[in-house]
Amino acid sequence: MKKIENKVNIGGKDITLSSGMLAGQADGSILVESEGTAVLATCVVSKEPSDLGHLPLMVDYEEKFYASGKIS
Repeated sequence: MKKIENKVNIGGKDITLSSGMLAGQADGSILVESEGTAVLATCVVSKEPSDLGHLPLMVDYEEKFYASGKIS
């Protein structure tokens, strides 16, 4: 997998886009980082066509408070 990293400045904030560094088993992934915040987006595609008539979508959101020293 080819590793690509690009840095851009939008609205005075530096944003880093990295592809091909994480989630090697996914068909595609990108890591977006800005000011200590990171978002990882991945995509997996089936090689077989599907006739479900809709797009099944799953969003998994986890907020990690222990990263800021707050453990409940």
